[in-house]
Amino acid sequence: MKVTWLNTLRDWLSIAVALALLLIPFSSYSLMVLAVDHQQKQTQVAELTEETLSNFEIVLDHLNGALINLKIASDHCDAETRNLMHRLSYDLPGVEAFAMVNQFNEVRCTNWLRNLGNLSLDLPLQHSGLHLSGEEYIGLVGKTGVLAYRPGSENTLIVSLISSTYLRQALAQNIPIGDSIVLFNSFARKHIAMNGLLNSGEIAQLEQGLGQGDPEFDVIERRSLMTQTSLQYPSVSVGYFYNPPSYLSALQQRLPEVSLFIALSLLAAWGWLAYRHNKVNSIEYQIQVGLRQHEFEPELQPIVDMETGQWVGAEMLARWRRAGRTVAYPDEFIPAAEASRRIKTLTRVLTERVFKSLDGGTLPDDFYISINLSPNHVDERTESAIVALAEQYPAFNTNNIRFEITEHGLQETGRRRFQDVVSRLKQQGFLFGLDDFGTGQSGLEYFSNLSPDFLKIDRRFVNAIDSPESIDFQLLKTIVQLAQSLNLIIIAEGVETEQERDWLQQQGIRFAQGWYYEKALPLPIFRQRLKDASMQFQTRSDDLVDAVTEHS
Repeated sequence: MKVTWLNTLRDWLSIAVALALLLIPFSSYSLMVLAVDHQQKQTQVAELTEETLSNFEIVLDHLNGALINLKIASDHCDAETRNLMHRLSYDLPGVEAFAMVNQFNEVRCTNWLRNLGNLSLDLPLQHSGLHLSGEEYIGLVGKTGVLAYRPGSENTLIVSLISSTYLRQALAQNIPIGDSIVLFNSFARKHIAMNGLLNSGEIAQLEQGLGQGDPEFDVIERRSLMTQTSLQYPSVSVGYFYNPPSYLSALQQRLPEVSLFIALSLLAAWGWLAYRHNKVNSIEYQIQVGLRQHEFEPELQPIVDMETGQWVGAEMLARWRRAGRTVAYPDEFIPAAEASRRIKTLTRVLTERVFKSLDGGTLPDDFYISINLSPNHVDERTESAIVALAEQYPAFNTNNIRFEITEHGLQETGRRRFQDVVSRLKQQGFLFGLDDFGTGQSGLEYFSNLSPDFLKIDRRFVNAIDSPESIDFQLLKTIVQLAQSLNLIIIAEGVETEQERDWLQQQGIRFAQGWYYEKALPLPIFRQRLKDASMQFQTRSDDLVDAVTEHS
């Protein structure tokens, strides 16, 4: 059988497992690496978000204390109050100034250089606690910042201005490129400060996301958002926009590991393909494929009565073809099928095809099909299958079926079983013979185990007729004498020349098969030739009867 990688590449299991060895470990490794990077990124984002919120809460703690101190002095706007405002502004980083504002948003007292004008505040005066505006331009002082305020006494608000520059500096400075962090007033739905680039869509997503209770969720496309709200100051939240790690970035950071992993995966896939190549191209595996794809075909070689030239039977032979070409010859695949215990399946499949084709009047009453059986695979199931076939196809009775036992060593463990099965089948009328007698090491042993009805002489000895001085020719004469002394029917195989035919007939041998008479024929051709041969024989018989009648 020709060994080729094409068989391996056609084998779906070989390709599937090779791809699995390539893709599954690498995909699993990639997913694991991505999960690790994703977890590390989440941890980093959570730490930066918590750090930012904690720093801003410290600022608000100090600022809230300052506003409370000013609340005590909110009844008066004298030099002492303004000095207190100056001192607090100096002590608190990022605080530009303080002011007292009445219910009409008029500035009553401040340490700003200009103290006239109105401020736009979002909350009514009666709200207690600390409040924040969003980042905005304060025209009164000509700066951008955030107003922090709380109610004072007598319908006043104590207000401070926190510099936007300082707030941006207060945000985490070591965020990776492409990330953005935002301080947000969740009540007013306005940002307090940001570090990084944010577009309007992301700001809108941030406004929608806050208050939903999700610590992390997708925002737009590949950007994600993590939020955290201050427990001490519920109006203050931090939003962190970041790009989740990608497969490519995760693998690029581990090129040596990835290269080693790919090399190991390729090695594993190649090892598997090499293993499957040997297995797939083994004749045992290909026999299994051939049976599954119905590649085995029966051919029948006629067994001829040399006296009349009439076909009296035919031996069923197996042929293995794939896409019109011979895969292997019988002397290659038959031993392999026996070793792999698929010979029983092969025999059953071919026998059913022959019986089905010849059933229905094609087979003459005294014509038989000779089937090869391996002795080590003859058991009760073989017996049941033979009986079932004979019952299923009425054209075949015990006269139409014979069995040739191939001359292989019979295992000791199966000897008794073999004898019992053959004995029961012979009692039903089936005939058993020895095939290729003289070529094995246990031919004589079968005479006691089998009690054969006929004996087939192997072509090796028949072809030795042309070499009368050869050892095989001397063995041939011995075999013939032995068979005749036991009153066995003798069938000579491999008869190819007229000289061989004449010698065999001189020895009293009547039956033969071989190319001198006919080669093995495909089933359709054999069926037609058998029909034609039967008609010719019947015609000769009728002519003989007519001649006898006229003579009398």
